[in-house]
Amino acid sequence: ARLADVRGLEQMIAQIYQRDAALGGGRPDVVNALIAAVQDKLDAARRLRLARDRWALRAPEIRKYWIDISAPFDLFTRLKPSLEDIKLLAGSSPASLAAIDRVVARIVKTASTIAPPEELSAAHALLVSAAQLADNAARIPWDASSAAAGALMLGERARSDIQALLRRPELP
Repeated sequence: ARLADVRGLEQMIAQIYQRDAALGGGRPDVVNALIAAVQDKLDAARRLRLARDRWALRAPEIRKYWIDISAPFDLFTRLKPSLEDIKLLAGSSPASLAAIDRVVARIVKTASTIAPPEELSAAHALLVSAAQLADNAARIPWDASSAAAGALMLGERARSDIQALLRRPELP
């Protein structure tokens, strides 16, 4: 099933029936249980094959989106040290806070010009939310630590959601 080998599993079912007949069909309960188990694998292989086919059709658009959105993600990565300082209440210089404001503005501006594929719209929105939380962390001293932590978490979640769709589907 992990190989999405539908034909191979169908052949296996046919072989089970052939071998059972050659052996006289004396254990129908065992054969039926074996057939049921292989049919479960066959269903899983078919679902995986369909998921991989859909992914193969969408992969070029998803990769193009990743290339387009990489610049905002790289900018967000540059914010991490400053956001970690805010999160830890380690103190932030006015220059650091101003840099966050500038970088966030660039992230939001660039991200707003990129139309995500439908399946990535939630992850795209997470990146924008992460940038806005980072901006709040830099502007609002009260609760800034929470906003910085939230921005870091949402940014990482957006990255992992997008990267997950860049990989070919596999069985769990």
